[in-house]
Amino acid sequence: MSRARVPQSQAVMQRRDLLALLGGVLAAQNVRAQPGSPPVIGFLNSASKDGYAPYVREFHAGLRTTGYVEGQNVSVLYRWAEGQYDRLPGLAADLVSRQVRVIAATSTPAALAAKAATTTIPSLLGRVVVKRVQISPSIQC
Repeated sequence: MSRARVPQSQAVMQRRDLLALLGGVLAAQNVRAQPGSPPVIGFLNSASKDGYAPYVREFHAGLRTTGYVEGQNVSVLYRWAEGQYDRLPGLAADLVSRQVRVIAATSTPAALAAKAATTTIPSLLGRVVVKRVQISPSIQC
């Protein structure tokens, strides 16, 4: 059985859609702050900041759709493993120690590290999937 190859441009668009959705879900569901203090999101990824910049922009776009703007009414703590997966547990533990409201783990290794680091801080464990998926009857990405 052969699998159809997804064009690179379509794969990138789907990643962006996923990150925009991720940002929106975080803002809508898990990031409500205590009065007087902006919520803090932990962003954990196994890649490097430079290689992931376009997707971080889409994450910000997702936050904006629900009224959150980094530096104004929400803070994001970024942790990048720079391809060194053995750094992920320490980076996840750092986010937990800083008491972020939610962890956005945007790669499978980062998701596993976040899951192992805490059972009390909600983690939105997302990974990029290069195919169209239906999350619920009203949400497709």
